[in-house]
This record gives sequence, structure tokens and C-alpha cells, in this order.
Amino acid sequence: MQLSLMLAKEYFFFLTFCIMIYIVFYKKDGNFANRIGLDEIQNYAHFKDFRPLLEKRGTVVYTKDPLDQVNGVYKFAKHVGEPSLYISFSPPDQDFSNIISPKIFICSLIKYQNQYFSGSNQFISEDLLRSSINTSLAGIAHCVSSVETISNLTNHKVPMAQIPPPIWDSYNKSQEQPTLEDVSSNTISTNGNILDTTIRKLKPKSVYYKTPIKRKIEAIRTLYKIKHLPKYLKKYLYQKGSIHFFPTKLELQGVVFTAVIRPSNSFKDWKKLIVDFIEVFKNKEDAILIIKMVGQVNEQIKESCIPLLRQKSIKCRIIIIFEHLPESNYKQLVRSTSFILNISSSKTVGNSLLEFMSAGKPAISPNYSELHMLSTENTIYAQKTNQDNYSLNEAFVQAYEMKKHNRALYLSMAKAANDSMKNYCSSEIIETKFFQFLDKIEASLP
Repeated sequence: MQLSLMLAKEYFFFLTFCIMIYIVFYKKDGNFANRIGLDEIQNYAHFKDFRPLLEKRGTVVYTKDPLDQVNGVYKFAKHVGEPSLYISFSPPDQDFSNIISPKIFICSLIKYQNQYFSGSNQFISEDLLRSSINTSLAGIAHCVSSVETISNLTNHKVPMAQIPPPIWDSYNKSQEQPTLEDVSSNTISTNGNILDTTIRKLKPKSVYYKTPIKRKIEAIRTLYKIKHLPKYLKKYLYQKGSIHFFPTKLELQGVVFTAVIRPSNSFKDWKKLIVDFIEVFKNKEDAILIIKMVGQVNEQIKESCIPLLRQKSIKCRIIIIFEHLPESNYKQLVRSTSFILNISSSKTVGNSLLEFMSAGKPAISPNYSELHMLSTENTIYAQKTNQDNYSLNEAFVQAYEMKKHNRALYLSMAKAANDSMKNYCSSEIIETKFFQFLDKIEASLP
């Protein structure tokens, strides 16, 4: 409590001049790249995209420890007569239940085959999720299906709004580069944590360093005493070094299809994507598939990719990027892409789809009614094979032929993709919707 009050006092000057104080939590310490995929960073995109709007509307107080500081800031604001609201950027089941401040959440939530998933795509207990949501005044989700899922869980007792993140402005700026032109060659800089069918031997290896003899003797003595010599001998006698990669620039020439996939996401069958791509383009040297994996990718996932790519007869190129790409490198990937692939079976909207389309990249996607921002003007629809499955094969062929031989049609679809995202997720559009929703919620605050 004392620490929370100290934090609040630092903002006293601002509190006295603000209509509303927004309390947010985000763990900023540590190396960003090393924390990709961890629970506290899962919703970084939500935080990053909505923060400027909150700062425009009121005073934002950033807390380092929500367990202790959120309640402290709330009590202090109440003491000086200022209204406040805690904005949680974590899924309800991952937030803290003992926060007394009025709260709303901004998150994505998926219901698939009668199971609920959020954040790191781990299964959530329905009872836990419902009780967590009920501690909030309201919530915001990015797509229609998430809003419906949350509303149904609470019998529509918790007000919900469907508001996508304001992404368009940032990725529209990348059109200062020639994204709509028929560029034949692009470059993406990486640190080399990739698999590339054209670079067969580019595979990192763990490096072991020998341990000094003095430490060996001490280790053997210690292990002898605790009677675990065989089990721990290797650990003490060798010191494992870092995995070494080779900085690599990927030169891309051709038609580039990109998919952004979290390996733990069971709704995106990336292995089938690779198989289907090879089936369609095995004889096309200028057909390129890039899979950008996000989150933490373990060695087992990496090893499972190798047999899929180890086919000597294929001419098409497949690249799997395992590493975190800094924003400038990620935007290189966006600019280099011809089509963004949506292979999710969850009918929800991923940020990557909005990002690439905002930069003028047409989509290839199943025709889900929930994805109302997609149309035949900006998307090539996958063929439906049965009630739940879609095939990308025909869409692949159509997209390839268009990019190669019908430049006018491709540029028309690229412009439509950019225009549709401007109307769907630009700051101007989202600010109005977001502020109107906050007006309603804040009017009910005590």
C-alpha cells in the first residue's frame, strides 16, 4: 500500500488537472526479444496500439506491479476527488482478482469446439473465465466472434464492444516505400534463426565449452556427496554456450505468400500449409512461402519442420523465420509480401492480417461471415471442401497468375485492401468508437 501511494503522489500534479485517470500495467523491464511468447507480453500489441488514444483522452498512470500499485493509485485518486479506471490488457483469466479499482479489459478470446482459449492459447476453465469477466465493468474485443463468446458466457450482463486496434496509420506509412508497385526484388534482414530451402546448411548448433579443472574437481566432490554423480556429471563438467546463428539477408524475387503463425495455436495448421504449397508450386522457382513464427519456438518445433522441407525435387522456396523481428525488419517482411495468408479455423481476426492489409497486401482467406472486413475486392477466398475445412490450392494458383500476369487487377486489390483497413482500423475511426464506449462506461462510475 505504501509503495502504491508513493507512485500515485508522483502523478499528483497531473491528477489535479485531468478529467480521467487511466491505470495500466505493462512489464517493461528485461530484453524484449527474450520475452516474446511469455504471458506478460502476449498482449503487448493491444497495449501498444491503444496507449496513444488513452494518452490523448486523459492521464495514463503506468504501474509496475498490478497486485500492489493499481489499488494504491485508485485509492489516492479517489482521495483527491479524481475518477479513475483500470484498463487491463490481459485476458480476464490472467488478470488479478483482488483489484478493487473499476476495470475494463481489452483482449482476444476464442471459443473452438466448446473450449475457450486466450493469451498463450491454453485451455481455460469456463467457470474461471466467467467469474473473471464478471469482475469487470465492461470489455473490448477485436472481432465479432470474441464479443459474442464473452457476451454469451455472462448472459450479456457485461457490456462489450467490438473495436479493432488502430493499426492502419502505422502500416499505411510503409507505403512511402513502393508497396503497390510491382517490385521484383526485396530484402529482409534476419539474425539467421531461420530455415530456408535455398540455404541447406544454415542450421545453428549448440556450442559447449570445457570447464576448468578446478571446477571439475569441486563438482565431482559435490556430486559424490549427494549421490547423483551419473545424472549431473555432464551438467557440471561442461558449460553450455549460446546457440550461434549467422546474420542473413533474404533476397526475395517472385510472388511472396506470407503467414504469421504461433506454433502453439491449434487453429492454424502450418504443416498442412507447407504441404499444400509444395503440391501447387513445386515446379515454380519464383513462388515463395514465408512462415513467420511468433512466440516461443522450441527445438522440437524447429526439428519437425526439417522433414517437410527436405524434398530435393521442389523448385519453390520456403522460408521459416523463428526469431523476433524488430519493427523495421518486420515492416521489410510486410513490404516484401505479395499476399497475406489467413489459415485460421477460429474465425477470429489476427493483428497480422490487419497489418499486412493496411500496407496494401491482398489476403487469401476462408470466407467466414465473421470477417466482414474482407470482400472479393481485397481477398481471394479459399475453396470450401466441407463444413469446416477449406483448401488454399485454387486460391494459390489464382493469386500467382494475377501477380504475374494481371498487374492492374493486383494493384486494384492492393488498393482495396488498404482502403478497407482505413475504414476499419484507422486511428480516426477507432478513436470515435473507443471514446464513445468509454463515455458510457465512465458515466456509470461512482
